Formats: sequence, structure tokens, C-alpha cells
Amino acid sequence: MISRSNRFLISSVELYDAMGEKTQIVARVLLAFCLCTFAVLFAISFCWLWHLHYSFKELRESCGVKNAASGPLNKEFAYADYRPLLRTARDAGMGETLDNYLKSISQLQLQSLKATCSSDEKVCIQGPKGDVGEKGSKGVYGKTGPKGDRGDVGRTGIKGEKGEPGTRGSRIAAPVIVNSPSNTVVIEGQTDQLHCKADGFPKPKIIWKKLQSALPLSRFHVSDNGSLSLSNVHSYDAGSYACRAESLFGSATAYATVVVRVPVRFSYVPPKRIFVTPGKTLMLRCSATGYPQPTVTWSRSAGQFPAGSSVANGTLTIKKVTADDLGHYSCSAKNNLNQISYSTALAYRGKVIPIGYGIEVRETTDLILLCKLCSTIGTPFNFTWRKVNDDLPESRTSTTGCSLVVSNTTMNDTGEYECIGHSTTRSSAQTVRELFEVTVIGAPRITSHFEDVTLVHPTSSVELKCTAVGPPDPVVFWTKGSSNFSASNSGTAVITITNAGQDDEGEYRCHATSYLGKDEAATTVYLIEKPKFVRRPSGTVRVAISGSVSIDCTATGQPSPSITWKMPCGQQTSRQAVLGNGTLVISAATVWETGIYECTAHGGGIITSRVHVIVPAIDEGWRMKSDSCGGFKQSQYNSSVRYAVSSSATWSKSKYYYCPSGYHWACTEEGKKIFKNNNNWSGQSMYNGKCGWSGYNYGGVDRRYMKFRDSHSTNAYKHTGNYEEYRMRYTSSTSYFAGAVCIVN
Repeated sequence: MISRSNRFLISSVELYDAMGEKTQIVARVLLAFCLCTFAVLFAISFCWLWHLHYSFKELRESCGVKNAASGPLNKEFAYADYRPLLRTARDAGMGETLDNYLKSISQLQLQSLKATCSSDEKVCIQGPKGDVGEKGSKGVYGKTGPKGDRGDVGRTGIKGEKGEPGTRGSRIAAPVIVNSPSNTVVIEGQTDQLHCKADGFPKPKIIWKKLQSALPLSRFHVSDNGSLSLSNVHSYDAGSYACRAESLFGSATAYATVVVRVPVRFSYVPPKRIFVTPGKTLMLRCSATGYPQPTVTWSRSAGQFPAGSSVANGTLTIKKVTADDLGHYSCSAKNNLNQISYSTALAYRGKVIPIGYGIEVRETTDLILLCKLCSTIGTPFNFTWRKVNDDLPESRTSTTGCSLVVSNTTMNDTGEYECIGHSTTRSSAQTVRELFEVTVIGAPRITSHFEDVTLVHPTSSVELKCTAVGPPDPVVFWTKGSSNFSASNSGTAVITITNAGQDDEGEYRCHATSYLGKDEAATTVYLIEKPKFVRRPSGTVRVAISGSVSIDCTATGQPSPSITWKMPCGQQTSRQAVLGNGTLVISAATVWETGIYECTAHGGGIITSRVHVIVPAIDEGWRMKSDSCGGFKQSQYNSSVRYAVSSSATWSKSKYYYCPSGYHWACTEEGKKIFKNNNNWSGQSMYNGKCGWSGYNYGGVDRRYMKFRDSHSTNAYKHTGNYEEYRMRYTSSTSYFAGAVCIVN
């Protein structure tokens, strides 16, 4: 049986015999080339293995190992340098094969080294660092591979969430009234508003009409939102109003009724004085207008009506007038807004009425009084005039015969005026008198005094009271925005705010109206809010000599707080200024700008904040620190106070004596609040005999006067020999200077 190797050899010989001559030559050349290449590789490998073997032998000897047990101990460790050989192999195209081979050898070498050098008897020392190898050349990029086939289509993704509905487009629609106007009740002279809102597309136009009459051109206004405003409402503005919304596609109408409440006014009154004939029937007619319809009544000043008299529809009828029926009669008209009255007097011609009759005159007009005695008394008379219980206004009064004229009347001219006639003949000497009761009427006047702002503590109560005077008596009421509070006919309207909250804030307006005019006054209610700093000065601020600095101090609150600054010791210099926004500005600073500055916000409360300004950096060179208290003894009476001792016993009034950090040189005012005991015989001594002092003396220097920051103007000092709580004393002496009183910031 022929083996596979023999079969392969026979096949190769047969194949070679079958080749042509030229082909056989090429095959022989290729075979020779392969054999030569194999020989070269074998030689290189043999040399490399021999080199490794020899290097490994040196390595074992450098570790002190000639055999497995013992050998000489070297102090250095040598590495074989394979790099030149590796470069040669790479240049020959065998770099990758050699790299793999070296890695295997290195692993074996490392394992052997660990086994050899791990013995306690052997010491392996790291050899010197080798030279840095040369950077290899960058390899050539390979060719880009062919593009792969397109992948299969992926599966369909999960369906997304449903989107939000879009905005619905506008659709043509005929006008529709969506907010119909409401019926309103308004007092004459006020402003009324009727609200009307319509919808549709295109947007409809709002048109207002008054049924059965026209709108008052000068007193109505239609706003952009469709509301109708009627100002200074009159009685004839009452009625029905139509709000009509129109567009190209139709119209819509809504209606509202306006009721105007009108104060009472007389439409007819009898004369002020009526001369009657005894036995005749007298009819006194009195009528008034207003809404609601007023009630008209009659009364008599002397008491009961005459027998047989009657009142019907505002007319007083007196049958068969007698002397007992003479006197004053009053007609009154009243509705739920106000009440008015009018007086008339009945008299026989030629008879003086004991109590004068009433006369009304409009304010700022002239009052003219004519004494009727002029026409009824034949005897010559001289007439004089006087005002009962008061003086006539000389600058505005003139008399001619039996007439009196008071020009440009005021409310103070109301009162009783008397005409006095004296006979000019001796045969008929007599005196007659006639009395006139005069009332000056005018537009209402509010007499209550309101502050522009009324402050209320949260949850508390406040009463707003408004009083107005006539005559005639005005109707008084309050409003807040478009809201009306109940009206009063008594001349005073009061509203009470309880458990005050934010909804109660706003402007409250008092109205006083009558048929002669109106008056208004207002106050704004705010809830009190304690001030709170927005920018609060604090800490320490340093500014260089001749430098400038701005320190902000702002606060919020209700009412808006005002900002004030207190300068050190209350003394402001020309280098300190407070701006309108509360900012303190110090310019061209000197050492005397050093000190505590206090900002205060005044409003619905008071808050303060302090800042310590230092010009320049702290200088303690003036201090003596050698006594046992370090020249800075703490008060045993007040822990915030310390006494800084001076090295010099002479006080310089122009020098600023800096206290240590965290303290400031105290002012006289601060000292007064601390040292206020008049008893100098109790408590702890201030510095006398303490901290190594001999009485007042330390270091051979007599030290008695502890000065304050403003001592140059107040002469105040604290004596080192007094008890601590004892009050300050005063001297202008610059001798016996002990130091400065310092207080913690």
C-alpha cells in the first residue's frame, strides 16, 4: 500500500514531468528562492536565540545567581537592549513575527526573574534607565473595504400620542348679546354705567339708544368694551335704554331701565308774607317734586291749626280767618333722600308780626330787606337796622330809608334782622319794630376733615365719617369705585370697615348733593405694613482718605417709609449728604468721617440699621498696650464697653483715636445712656489701681481722663478714678489724658 506522503511525492514528480521546459526553469528558480529565504530566517533566529541565552546568563549573574543555590551579589541590574535588533527585523519585514517572539521570551524571562529575585537571600536592584527609543514611522493606511449590503428594513415604530386639538377657526356668526345691561338706580348728579357685551363674527358694533328721547350728547360716552356712561345724571335721564349689537349678518338688542332718584325741590310755594282780610277763606298752596314722590305736610309754629282748617294735596285751607289765625305756617316736603321746608306769615295789613317771617337768599347774591312799616304808617319815622345777637357786616351793608342791603352774602349772614322805626313828631312819639328771619342757602359743603391717607392695621376696624352742611340739608353718601353705600339725609354719612383686609384698600369718596350743587372729599385706605429693608446698610465700610463712598438704604412698607440718617455723634459735616432716594454719600473723607452711621426707616413702624465707616484702615499706633490688661480693659459694669489707654498723656483735639477692630469710639450721647449713676461711692473702680496701675499712674505718667469722640465740643470725659457706673464729668483740659471710651459695634 502506498502512503499519503509517497502518493504526494509521485504526484509531484508526474506534475513536474508534464511541465514544459520553460515552466520547469521557473519552478526551479522559485524553489531556490524559497530555500534561500528559509536559510536566512533560520540564521537570524539562531543568532537571536544565542544572544538571548547569553543575556539571560548575565541577568542571572547580576541578580547573584550562578546556580540555583548561591552566587555573588551584584549591586546593579542590567537589561538586555533588544531595540537595535528589533529595528533591523522591522526593516526586513519581519517585525510582527519578531514582536510576538520577544513577548513570549519576555514573559519567560520575567517569570524566571521573579522566581530568582523573590528569595530573601537575593537583592535585586533596578538598573539605570535606558535611552529613549526612536519614534517609529507611521504605517500606511490600508485600502477601504467594499461597501456592505444594505440592511433589512426595520420594524414599524410605536404609534405616537394624539396631538392637542388645534384652535378652532373663526366662523361667521350673527351678533348675540352675551351680557345684557342691568337695571340701575342712581342719585341725581352722580355717574351711571350700563354694561353690555356682544359676541359674533365679524365683531359687532355696539350702539346705545334711549327710548322715546335722545341721549344727552355732552354727558354720555360709549367705551371700547361697549359700556354706556352717563355723567351728572338728571331727572329726565330716567327711562329705558337699548343696547343694539349690529354687524353685516344681523343684529341683537337688550334693554335696561335707569331710575334716577331726585332730591326734593319745591315747585310752588306761597309768598313769604300774606296780608289777609278777616272772615275770608285762605288757601295756601305748596307743591314739590322729586323721586320718590315727596310727601307734603303743613305745620304751624304757634301750635294747632285753626278750627275748620284742612290739608289736601299740599294745600292748606283756612276758613273765616280771624286774628287768632295770624302767624307763621311751614310747608315741609320729604322723600327718602332729603327733607326741605318753607315758611310763610299771615298778617293783617298795618299790623306788626311779633316774630319775623322767613326769607331765603342764595349765597353770594345780595340780600334786600324792605320794612313794610314804610307803607302802613303815615306818621314820619326814622328807621334803623340791626342784626339780633350779632353785628351787621359793615363793609357789605348799606341802608336807605327803611331798606337794608347786604351784598355778596355768606352763610354767616343767616340770622334775624330787625327794623326799628322812631316817630319824628313830639305829638305822636312812638317806636315800632319789624323782625325778619333770613336764611342764606347755597351748595353743600363738607365740613369733615379727611387725611389723604387713612391707615388701618390688618384685621382691625376703622370708621369713616363724612358731615356736610347746607342749607338746604344735603344728601350725603359714600362711594368706592362703582359701589355706592347707603345715603343719609341727616347731613352725616358713616361707613365702618371691620376686620380690615386687602379688599378694603382703595379710595373712598364722600358726596354731598342738593339742588343747589354738590361737594366731594376723598381718602384712601391702606393697610399698615411694617417697613422692611430692601437695601440694608450693615457691617464695616472702609474708605480711603479723600476718597468717596455711597451707602444705600431703601425700604418698603405702607405707608411708604421715609429714610433718615443719623451721623456719628449726631454731627453732620459738609462732606456728608443724604440723597432723595435714601443713599448716604461721603466725599473727600477725613478721619472724622469714621464712626457709626444709623439709617432709620419711618412708616407703619420704625426699623434701624447701623454701619461702621472707617477712614482709613485701623491705626492703633496711639495706644499703650503694656499694662496687664493690654491697655484695653473691659468694663465690669457693662460688657460692651472697653477703655483704650493712650501712650501719650496729652490729648490732641484734632486727632482721631481709633478703637480696635469691632469697636468704635463712643459719643457723649452714648456715654450718657451708660454712665448715669449720681452715686460715686458704690460699684467697681474704672481703672484706678487696676491692671498694674498705681492709682492713676502707669509708667510714671498720670492718666485720668478717658475722652469721647465729640469731647472737643462737649468737654465730656470719664474719670479713671470714678466708679464705672458713675456719670460723666466735663473739662476742656488736654492734660492727664488717659485714652478713649470704646463701645462694641
